Amino acid sequence: MLEIIKQLALDAAEKGADFCVGTVTKAAPLTIRLEEGLELTEAFLVLTEDVLQAEETGSIQIEGGSWRAYRLKRSRALQAGEAVALLRATADSNIWCLGECERKDRMTPIQETEIDMEKLEERTMPSLTWKINEEKAEVRGETDELDAMRQAVSKILQTERYRYAVYDWNYGVELEDLYGKNVSYVIPELKRRIEDALLADDRVTAVTDFSFREEKGSVTAAFTVYTIFGEVTAERTVDI
Repeated sequence: MLEIIKQLALDAAEKGADFCVGTVTKAAPLTIRLEEGLELTEAFLVLTEDVLQAEETGSIQIEGGSWRAYRLKRSRALQAGEAVALLRATADSNIWCLGECERKDRMTPIQETEIDMEKLEERTMPSLTWKINEEKAEVRGETDELDAMRQAVSKILQTERYRYAVYDWNYGVELEDLYGKNVSYVIPELKRRIEDALLADDRVTAVTDFSFREEKGSVTAAFTVYTIFGEVTAERTVDI
């Protein structure tokens, strides 16, 4: 912050403008006293985003894979006693309030962010996404609804959970540790883990109709995935 203020001061000097430091004497109505004793009210100030209240909207993923919309209200309002950096243009009477300035005898307070939990709205994220051609190993065009769910199911079952930092811990399926285990353990555990992985997506309503095929060194599970767009048949093979 101090380096930024120094640079602003240099820029202001080159442009023939006045740069100074003031102290907030009143928060409402906002009043700032300059070092030479002059007091300025909000009518003479042009406030930047650094000292204004800001709102932000977005969505967060909650347990179970569903998403909720949120609205953040970030308070940046100046408080009495805070130091501010100001830039005054010589061409007019406006003064730019650039925000808080660090001082050795005080610390810049940490502003809190409030989330109104009562106003959070749960919503299902859209299924429209990029289309993956697994045979050609390329992404081209878009896909939606049931076809997008086929792709989502395939991608979830091919992603080992906890391995990739880009995904949260609810995404993917745990299969690697089944290697070397007895078939009597693998079959029920494979069913449970596939259900857990796919039901983490809130567009999936059920995973049923499991059947298992044992071959030398592997077990294949075939099943039906019921989604809000229709049914998807899938299978997953694990080495044992």
